[in-house]
Amino acid sequence: MVERSPSGLRVLAPPRLASPKGAISVKTRLRLSGRDELILRELAEYLSRLAVRDLAERVALGTRHTAADFARRKRELTALSSSRWAGTITRGSNDQWQLARRAQADHLRSLRAEIAAIEARLSVAVGERHPASRIKGYPSRAVRAAKQRRLQRLRARAVQVSVATAQGRVHVVRGGRDLLRQRLHLDRSQCLLGDWRDRWWEARNRIEADGEAGKTYGNQSLRVGPDGVVVIKLPAALAERHREHCDRFGRYMLDARCVFAYRDAEWRSHISAHRAGYTVRFDGGRCYVTASFTPVAPCLPEGADDAAVMAAALAGGVLGVDHNADHLAVWRLDVHGNPVGRPDRVDVDYSGSASHRDAQVRHACSAVIRAAQGAVRPPW
Repeated sequence: MVERSPSGLRVLAPPRLASPKGAISVKTRLRLSGRDELILRELAEYLSRLAVRDLAERVALGTRHTAADFARRKRELTALSSSRWAGTITRGSNDQWQLARRAQADHLRSLRAEIAAIEARLSVAVGERHPASRIKGYPSRAVRAAKQRRLQRLRARAVQVSVATAQGRVHVVRGGRDLLRQRLHLDRSQCLLGDWRDRWWEARNRIEADGEAGKTYGNQSLRVGPDGVVVIKLPAALAERHREHCDRFGRYMLDARCVFAYRDAEWRSHISAHRAGYTVRFDGGRCYVTASFTPVAPCLPEGADDAAVMAAALAGGVLGVDHNADHLAVWRLDVHGNPVGRPDRVDVDYSGSASHRDAQVRHACSAVIRAAQGAVRPPW
């Protein structure tokens, strides 16, 4: 029940500090030498072949998958790579299957909702409105006939999805279904076959290394030191092929150096605590490495209550942000909520493609962060 004041206005909840949730990822480019690129591409293809085979087996098992099957899959992959690479691949296959199952359930719910909506409108005569539910009928007999045909197709599709859900069957395209569909319609997409093949290879081949607590710099498969030195543990087959460039343990040191321009201090604190996971991808002919880690919640003073914590957080003032249609209005506020200094404006343009809109959101967030960098941090 909403709490209201004696005058009938809704009472706002008191402000609170939001603790960081989820993982953070930072991305940078690796400027590879010719030898680095050759070895990384071979490693990406090798691991991706293993991942494709394991994913196909996981999809085939469906809901019949057991802990014994998981152990067997990991054991078979360990013989071809290592226990660390095998663990990353098997966990990734399980996550991808579960994601496909959730998407399948969402698709079935959307089909049923659309069927119910069409059935409700078909129950009302053409051009009329139901007196109780206020549901409108379709405007003409032609539209009503078209919706009846669509209803039959939706019901047939819902039956197919329901059967697949009951049997635990999912459809997964490694590389993306949109990119696969583009291959079938290159003439309409205005994409050259060679360009499509490069994009398809980059979408399907990558190097993923989960973090390992307690290991040096948090990862034994793909390790990045504080000096930017990148060391990769190659599987036995690749280490034998490139043994003149590896040490006796099959580790290869890249000529390229890794430098994070964003959240570098946080990344260094996490690798010092031996916690970090990495993903290496190729995009547009370039190589990028992404570091992932979970931020540590601020350590509050012992025995501090909510009021004391909030007072400390507001001691240096706050930054007020008003989101408008085409810009963000930013103004520094003191502890009493009064504006200090002059306001700032961050222009954003949400028109255009989805990638452009995402870039505008990142631009706005970066501008707000830069505006808040001068604020006094809480003393903990």
